[in-house]
Amino acid sequence: MTFSTLSIAFARNRAAVLLPLLCFSVACGSKKDGADGAQGGGAQGADGKDPGGKDGGPPKILPYAVVKVAPRTTVLYNDFPATIQGQQNVEIRPKVDGFVEAIYVDEGAAVRKGQPLFHISAPQYEEAVRTAQAGIQTAVADVNTARMGVEKLRHLVKMTLPAPTR
Repeated sequence: MTFSTLSIAFARNRAAVLLPLLCFSVACGSKKDGADGAQGGGAQGADGKDPGGKDGGPPKILPYAVVKVAPRTTVLYNDFPATIQGQQNVEIRPKVDGFVEAIYVDEGAAVRKGQPLFHISAPQYEEAVRTAQAGIQTAVADVNTARMGVEKLRHLVKMTLPAPTR
């Protein structure tokens, strides 16, 4: 490699070369910091003096707040994600088309056979029922009219026919 190729490589990788040098120089520190660190471990008390004893002996014990732990009842709450399904799932489908007007049971409630679950409004079927009822009334009126006609003819037939002879 020539000098020109080295200078080009250094220019391209300047950050890669300078960053480790900067970290190394900061980590080394000054001689004054190293001397203090060797004697008292580098720790200082609140007043700025070394908390150790005389002549670099063991450090003084500082008072700490102590809390007594007493047993007591606590309520713990746990949340668990879950999916709940019934023992027997039944699909309910109407036999007729219409609109649900009322729901008589809550979801998941126990039901008995024959118990009404919904009220379905089906106007087309209600109209068919009214039409059929009107047809029944018309047929009853026709039967009554026919009976009246038979009664009239029966009376006339009795008057015109001679009595049966033996």
